[in-house]
Amino acid sequence: MSNFNEQIKKEAGLVFLTAKEKEAGRNTIRRFMRTRPIGADAVSNGVYGKRAFSWYFVNTLSISWLRPTFAALLIILLVGAGTAFASEGAAPGDILYPIKVSVIEPLWVASAVSAESKARIETRIVERRLEEVVSLTITSPTLETAVEFEKKLERDIEKVKARIEKLSEDDKNEEAFEIASRFEAVLSHHNDSLSRLADELEEEFGDGHSNLRLVTEKLRSEAEVANKTRAETKNIIASSTAGKRFVKRAEEEFKEASSLIREVEKAIAESELIKEDTNEKFLEDARARIGEAKRELENFSSSSAEGEFVGAFNASIRAKSLAKEANRLKEFSSRLKAVKHSQSNDFFDEDELETEIEIENETEDDFDDSNFSGEDKGKNGSNSHNKERENEKGGRKDSPDKQDRQ
Repeated sequence: MSNFNEQIKKEAGLVFLTAKEKEAGRNTIRRFMRTRPIGADAVSNGVYGKRAFSWYFVNTLSISWLRPTFAALLIILLVGAGTAFASEGAAPGDILYPIKVSVIEPLWVASAVSAESKARIETRIVERRLEEVVSLTITSPTLETAVEFEKKLERDIEKVKARIEKLSEDDKNEEAFEIASRFEAVLSHHNDSLSRLADELEEEFGDGHSNLRLVTEKLRSEAEVANKTRAETKNIIASSTAGKRFVKRAEEEFKEASSLIREVEKAIAESELIKEDTNEKFLEDARARIGEAKRELENFSSSSAEGEFVGAFNASIRAKSLAKEANRLKEFSSRLKAVKHSQSNDFFDEDELETEIEIENETEDDFDDSNFSGEDKGKNGSNSHNKERENEKGGRKDSPDKQDRQ
């Protein structure tokens, strides 16, 4: 246990905030203080000390966008800033991964006040699990790590399904529709990209990625369930005036999707400049997904113009999810080389290795013989040249062979 703690401290000590990040944090605090000056209000109302702080703390917690800030503070207090930041990039099998999935993520969920907020966070957690599948494939994990990861993914998926079901039971159909739409998009598009990766790996190395296939089969079946739930809740809210409340949500998703599409397009263009380090098939797939995402943005515009705001919201969700899938495929194009390297090491033919070693040894022997012959030839040539010069000066001398014959 002491070794584990020491390793955590060592890893945490390597994580620092950059000067730019620190300055951004200070600017955020300054902006908040300028827009919400509590000092003047506290003095004018005769509120000092503990009461002023209590008023400020309670009212600040009521601001929804500040809740993640307090959640982050809680995490830092419990596990430490360095460990919290370091664990964010942990992959299955890493020493900080248990902290990420058993401490950090549950605290994020606990910090959410509403059931809808909790469901959103849990949907994002499922997305994080699916992003880790690629790392799991590349690193060739132990059987124990792979099995534990699959169980964790299963539990996270079930949590989101339970949230959606509870929202529907409580007649919160708008919230249930939104979460089901996000959840379906995450499952469906991750299934598409991971299936594409599995196809490429099997084409290169044969049927050696059964774990990845199991994940994609699970995603396919769960996406079908989420699609059914989304359709049911959509029918309920479409028959009421509730759909109008999706206007703002749809516009926010549209802006995020448009921005993400531009970023991914730029990243794909940069990847095309270094084709020797990328897989062209994946880049083609990524470009195709971007095309689909743009068509969804067109669907958003047409649905909004017709006043079909629920459909517009769903189109914007799909557009953003397709842009994310395009980005994953772009990353696959460069990371496949690492996968090929790791897999080729795992499946290297021992007979082929022995043959290469024998050839290498023979080559080294030939090289040594040629060097040895070259040295002798150089010495003999030098002696002959010296003897010729002595003969020219006079006093011709017999060669050692002639002297022996005499």
